[in-house]
Amino acid sequence: MSFDDANQVEQFQKHDAQPETSENEGSKLYSLEGLKQLREIMSGNTALPTLDPVDKFLQGGNLLPDLHIDGVTPEMAVCNSGRPVSGDAQKGGKADAQDKSAANPSDKPAEAKDATTDNTALNANNDKHNEVVGEMKKAHPDMTPEEETKVRQDLEKIDQLPADQQKKVYESMEKILTAPTDNTTKLSGEQRYEIAGSMAHQIAHPEDIKQGEKQTCVAANAEKTMAMTHPDRYAEMVSGLATDGKYTVTLPNGDQKTIEAQKDASGKLADKTDPNKERSYASEVFQNFAMNIPMKDGESYKSYAPGTRESRNEKDKNPDGVKSDKDTGERLEKSNPWFWEDKMNKFGGLEPGDKDTMFKTLFPEEKYEDRPIQTADDLRKAYEENKGPLNVGVPINDKEGKFLGMGNRDGGAGNHAVVITHIEQGPPALVYYDNTVSGTPDHTYPKGQGVPIEEFAAAMKAGQRKATVRTNQ
Repeated sequence: MSFDDANQVEQFQKHDAQPETSENEGSKLYSLEGLKQLREIMSGNTALPTLDPVDKFLQGGNLLPDLHIDGVTPEMAVCNSGRPVSGDAQKGGKADAQDKSAANPSDKPAEAKDATTDNTALNANNDKHNEVVGEMKKAHPDMTPEEETKVRQDLEKIDQLPADQQKKVYESMEKILTAPTDNTTKLSGEQRYEIAGSMAHQIAHPEDIKQGEKQTCVAANAEKTMAMTHPDRYAEMVSGLATDGKYTVTLPNGDQKTIEAQKDASGKLADKTDPNKERSYASEVFQNFAMNIPMKDGESYKSYAPGTRESRNEKDKNPDGVKSDKDTGERLEKSNPWFWEDKMNKFGGLEPGDKDTMFKTLFPEEKYEDRPIQTADDLRKAYEENKGPLNVGVPINDKEGKFLGMGNRDGGAGNHAVVITHIEQGPPALVYYDNTVSGTPDHTYPKGQGVPIEEFAAAMKAGQRKATVRTNQ
């Protein structure tokens, strides 16, 4: 494809800014606006998953010789000065116009001025990326090129956030990577590296947030919702817990509650505890914190690695009711138990009303109500009114909740929380959702398979499950 022909240029101007996938899976068709996006790619600000060579591209606007996108050459994308260079200029065409622009900088076309402005912003982003990567390498000197590429791609996603949110996320990452913690959580370099990296990745890709082999689906879905709708607050909470060792929240009744990050016996931030190694470090920190929001005074939620000494009581035994083969390592601990009570107890899950308390605390500016779902129309209405990811409860069994693919847990009476991210109006009408449990059928949007809305609503009705709906939209 050539951009020399004026008629083609006119057609490209009519296209959307988004690139359109061509028949060749690894290539893209670009409009004039698309060329600006291509220039961003070449400057390291936006990565296309299909363009693996870009991942290895040196930052700062240098050219990548082996980049080919439907006839768009590197010369058409960017030069070291940041100005887009057309194919005609490379061939010597339209020299008069370029000479005039060079002779009278004030007469440069608006597009050229925009390109300079854009390049300044891109260079600023590159500087931020380099700073973050530099600190991560200090924390983890063995960072591989593949790991660095992944981090840079996540940062590019973060750069698409509104400026105020973007700024706070970067500040939180800097805090995790550099704040002194000798008197708080005693973070190691590896902990800094893993927490900062996983937090950035989950802001860029909330769909990757997992609960692991823990009973924290409500907290994981709150985490997913916060990463999607309030990434700056999410980053602030994780960074505060990881470095200050605590975070203070205001409960729905107006009381302040300071929640301590979980630490080991030496006072160091506790290690990850998911036996399946699916839950990230950022999620370990956040979900343990969120689970403690609705806990009663004198009680706390703790998460240990199953089978470890920490997970057993003072008699070196599992608490009553905990079977080793089904142990998740979660405990309910009492700071001042009665003489007939144990300090460490089995954690039996959240109680009615705890989810409401958690959401109202984490999202104080929003009003939520738990709404019963009886029909497909009820579910549609709840999703539309919520105007964003909708948290819902679904029964875990082999009948109504079969589409979850989670078996027949808790005798078929178990409850699970998922986040609906899209409803296709159809026909057929389909529900797409994110599930924080790994190894389950893919019903994410757009790559997964949707669940018929009638089936989804019927499962919620049969299990008497509810949707948590924002009502102050």
